[in-house]
Amino acid sequence: MVGDAADFFDPFTGEGIYAALRGGELLAPFLVEALGRDAKEESRILSGYDKARKRQFGGKWKLERIVGMAIAYPYFMNNAAKVLSRHKDMADLLVGVAGDFIPPQVVLRPRFLFTLFISPAFKT
Repeated sequence: MVGDAADFFDPFTGEGIYAALRGGELLAPFLVEALGRDAKEESRILSGYDKARKRQFGGKWKLERIVGMAIAYPYFMNNAAKVLSRHKDMADLLVGVAGDFIPPQVVLRPRFLFTLFISPAFKT
């Protein structure tokens, strides 16, 4: 129900241990409440955990999908590599999100993503 048992985590975006530990923290109160309840009530209570996980990890899941798509298309990955080599601040933000100490919304902004993956195509 937590960590790798709950989801696939791409090691490229630094999930793993944090997700397992944070997932356990999120699960604990729902699990305690669900103990001793009938199956229907247990299911209703544990659905709250699913919602909490989506709130907690949803941004990282989006970033993980974006990174996965970029890796699949060398054009976008090359653009990102150029930008990150020239803009340490953007590289630091991505590392911060991967390290779970900067919220993913910071790098999921359209301007950030455009600058990262598309803008090098407009430079000569």
